[in-house]
Amino acid sequence: MSDEEPQRLSEALATLADKVLVPGMGKRRSIQRLREALPRDLSEALLRLWLGRFIDRYRGGE
Repeated sequence: MSDEEPQRLSEALATLADKVLVPGMGKRRSIQRLREALPRDLSEALLRLWLGRFIDRYRGGE
């Protein structure tokens, strides 16, 4: 894992927390809940998938 990946993972989890924010639960708690719910390997795999799709779109792919 590169030095940037933990930061990217945190940013991706924050973005995901925005989408699934539970009413009455703050963003910070939602991020913590997501971290607890997702195994580390799965979190990293989801981040890589998301980044890959972003890069493909940036390069003009689908």
